[in-house]
Amino acid sequence: MRKNESISSTPIVAIVGRPNVGKSTLFNRIVGKRISIVHKKPGVTLDRIYAKARWAKKDFFIVDTGGLVFDPKNPIEKEVIEQAKAAIYDASLIIFLVERELHPLDKEIADLLRKSGRGVLVAVNKLDNPDSTSSNLAEFYALGIGEPSPISAMHGYGVAELLDKVVENIPSSEEKSATRGIRVAVVGRANVGKSSYINKLLGSKRVIVSPLPGTTRDPVEIYFSHNGTEYILVDTGGIRKTKDEISYYSILRALRSIYSADVVFHMVDASEGFTAQDKKISAIATRAYRGIVIGINKWDLMPKDEGLKKKYEATIKESIPQLLYAPVVFLSALTGYNVLKTLTAIKRVYEAREKRVSTSELNEFLHSILGTKEPPTKRGKAIKFFYATQIECVPPSFVLFMKNARELGSHYRAFLEKKIRAQFGFEGVPIRLFIREKR
Repeated sequence: MRKNESISSTPIVAIVGRPNVGKSTLFNRIVGKRISIVHKKPGVTLDRIYAKARWAKKDFFIVDTGGLVFDPKNPIEKEVIEQAKAAIYDASLIIFLVERELHPLDKEIADLLRKSGRGVLVAVNKLDNPDSTSSNLAEFYALGIGEPSPISAMHGYGVAELLDKVVENIPSSEEKSATRGIRVAVVGRANVGKSSYINKLLGSKRVIVSPLPGTTRDPVEIYFSHNGTEYILVDTGGIRKTKDEISYYSILRALRSIYSADVVFHMVDASEGFTAQDKKISAIATRAYRGIVIGINKWDLMPKDEGLKKKYEATIKESIPQLLYAPVVFLSALTGYNVLKTLTAIKRVYEAREKRVSTSELNEFLHSILGTKEPPTKRGKAIKFFYATQIECVPPSFVLFMKNARELGSHYRAFLEKKIRAQFGFEGVPIRLFIREKR
């Protein structure tokens, strides 16, 4: 983050409604591609229930909350209500989806939305005939939460107008805080020790603490400075399970914090190692091209064996190859062991993410590498390297111009990425390589 650069936070738009009103169809229509989001329980696979969308040059996350089930003979299950409330309170804006005729459950949901204090857009779905919409809309005014918008999610009628209203009513993905500093998303599973880590860090005599405004439902933000460097810690709360599933709302909160961060500090319980949930978190951070530092907490509970650290780190990086470049810090939030060392690693990764390599240095290095180890070809066509340049700093992005560029295999591409990272010090930072054809 540069000195006066704002800190972004992508808004969340949640689609809420009872079952079978067309939420999945609207979700797919907005995203622009078919994504399976049908599920029987809350908390199923993350990439089935959210996606990043863009309309009128505004980015936002769109979320299908799953259908709210109502049976007059049985109250709505407590867990479903809690999940629905979590989705509503985490959202910047709600699309309340109903269909042609007002249902008793629509009134129940409307009451819940009114109490939330969130902005609500009512969309009346399955109105395929634009000439007969007015009579269908009249009864929905009685919900008392705004003017209903007629749409057909299946055929696209009215969806563009609905999205115009969405971008008019969501906050811009601009300043969440004008405070400069290294923004760090502290992520990990529940009970991994994130709060203890932050408390221990802030309890140091060398740390000056100043709180930033936030809400109980949003990730907690704390501003502090250490050794002349300013930080903004974002405690995302734990990634939790509901029964046998990961709570997708807690993941969404972590995802939102990751996308607005400079560096992700991913905490892992030493006694449990990298779990499926941890792999999911690291995959999100990698796809977001954020800097990554891995913190292995509760190391005070492990056997006193220095060789164990090397074995542990090797096991992690063997199971998650995409994190080979990430620094690992072994710590104890309870005793304070290596807690301040995490800040050293975070700052180092942040600075690497901002690094720019001169074109002359880059080309001299790549010519030496390609001269020593020529890239293998798929169909016998020789690959000739011309030149390369860094086109972006955050994340570090490079374009390489070659003859027969399509012949370059993924293994050699990974080899070049590894060499560039090692030579120019891109520790803990995902980098992007673009291979372009030049004749």
